[in-house]
Amino acid sequence: MLSRQVASSARTMSSQRFFSTASIAASEGKGQPLSEKEKAHENQWAQKHDAEKLQALRKALEDQEKVTQKLKQDLENLEKGKSS
Repeated sequence: MLSRQVASSARTMSSQRFFSTASIAASEGKGQPLSEKEKAHENQWAQKHDAEKLQALRKALEDQEKVTQKLKQDLENLEKGKSS
């Protein structure tokens, strides 16, 4: 029984190639470089995308700072209650 499991698992572990470098080159315009207009458009999109991510991160940071401040205030209130 064990020998059958080892033999069957050895057969299923064959490596397969799931991609072709030719398809990558075809998706990139057959290896031709991007035009200046395409580069500018892509750079504009990337800058907009990065700005949106930064805005979301700043908002998350602001929210986290509010939570931290509230926790500090709660901690101070608890410490004042214990000392009196």
